[in-house]
Amino acid sequence: MAHYKTPNYCLVTRVDTLKLLRIELDSLVVRGGVYYSIFRKVNDVADFDKPIGEHDTMMVVLYYDDAVIDLMGEIMQLECRVSKADCQLPFQCFAADKFDQFNSRQIQAIVQKTLHEELDLDYLHKAGAVSDHFNVHTAERDRIAISWKEHRFKLMWGMLTGNYMNEMQPINFIKEYYGEKFGFYFAWLTHYTAWLIPLGLTGLAFGIAIIITQYEEFGAETKHIMASPLVVLYGIIVMLWITLMHESWKRKENSIANAWLVRNFEDATTEMPEYKCEISIDPDTQHIWKVSLKDAYMRQMLIGVPVSLAFIIVIFLSQCLLQYVNIFAGVDKQIPG
Repeated sequence: MAHYKTPNYCLVTRVDTLKLLRIELDSLVVRGGVYYSIFRKVNDVADFDKPIGEHDTMMVVLYYDDAVIDLMGEIMQLECRVSKADCQLPFQCFAADKFDQFNSRQIQAIVQKTLHEELDLDYLHKAGAVSDHFNVHTAERDRIAISWKEHRFKLMWGMLTGNYMNEMQPINFIKEYYGEKFGFYFAWLTHYTAWLIPLGLTGLAFGIAIIITQYEEFGAETKHIMASPLVVLYGIIVMLWITLMHESWKRKENSIANAWLVRNFEDATTEMPEYKCEISIDPDTQHIWKVSLKDAYMRQMLIGVPVSLAFIIVIFLSQCLLQYVNIFAGVDKQIPG
């Protein structure tokens, strides 16, 4: 029997081991809310008329009822966005109508936890009763590709102009389907790609200018290309670009985290013993925040900016020294020995 509902999980087995797998599934199905359908895997249309052999591959597809998903979500204390509110709280069945639906990643986590509690999939795999098992993709995955084709160029332009939140639909779909970690990765990748465009155009213009000026001065010789003053200028531009790009991403990351209500993520770095902070509670997520007592802006202005300027000066002086050495070497070659 095939169910109309979208499948959640698939177990791959054979005809000769199907009976053993069905016995193991009874402990899960008998509780209610979980159903399964059995399909024969065929590689060609002509295989439909062939009799079923003992070693033919069979697909056992599991379907989870919404009531089971809600109950397991409450047991697992999965946080879900509260409808019409800018916050998320642990899901509660008695107030299910007050919460948004679970996203695909959360449903997959619920299905996997339920299966691992009721079935020993590792044992079934070693015993040969299950050759493979995996979550089944839903139609939501197709929306990612369609949305990406529609919004990708607008999103990259928004990453440069700051109007990116209106074109975040494909990134939001990725977050809902694969999780926040992958959503942040693709948001960063889009931001980085967009910021490479002006740097690439600038580098192309500088490259053409360097080739023209060096050709007019030294002819076809290429050993003097790196001695051009434009190389120094381009290096300074790259340093400024890196700083601006990084600062821009930090602001975008905070804005996206605030929109996704994932402001309570924990950094993997170790907290130093001398770190001094005050404790506050986020009014939306009700999570504890640690606010540093030191002024981060003043620390950046007094330490970060002077250090960056010092490195720029060092690079500039090294290029000036390179220019002086090249000029001095050229003068020595012109003096007859």
